[in-house]
Amino acid sequence: MNSMKALILFCAMMATPLAQANESKVTWYDKSCRYMLVEMPDGFGLFEWRAGPEPSADDMIVGDISGGPEIEAALKSTGEKITMIHWGDANKTDSLLRAAPRGCLNKPKKK
Repeated sequence: MNSMKALILFCAMMATPLAQANESKVTWYDKSCRYMLVEMPDGFGLFEWRAGPEPSADDMIVGDISGGPEIEAALKSTGEKITMIHWGDANKTDSLLRAAPRGCLNKPKKK
């Protein structure tokens, strides 16, 4: 019986990091142009919101968003599906913000 408990505990421990690895945080979203920056495990991504509930800064997105160009994922808070276009990745946000359309009215200012 102890070996069965150990197996169940091992499986639970292995599943937890995989679930967390597919969570990404919206760090910036601009309603004027529908573009967002998302913090991913290996840097940042620039996305354009297309369908589903409109995201907000600090929302958590669940799903594999590293592919593309069209991505389907879900908002962690509600489980509702969201569709995005993946435009690019970078280690820092500066280059991605420069790549966002000029029509984005709420780009963060450089400090």
